[in-house]
Amino acid sequence: MSTLTAISCFASMLYFRAIPPSKPILFGLHAFVFLCLGTIWFHLFGTPALSTWKGDASRTVLERERRQFQDELTAVEAD
Repeated sequence: MSTLTAISCFASMLYFRAIPPSKPILFGLHAFVFLCLGTIWFHLFGTPALSTWKGDASRTVLERERRQFQDELTAVEAD
């Protein structure tokens, strides 16, 4: 969703010729809309389960995900 938002904002900026030196208000509006939509997508879809603020997963998180995967795999095999 973020990629589609970025592409549509960029295409809109090209269409309206929203260049900072000539139309700073329109450019600012595009940036504001992109940031707002990015925030909405972040809150709707969240962050990946294996990611932390630094971008790497802790041993605890990895072990939890492994257990969850094994439990789901066992449940599917049981069916």
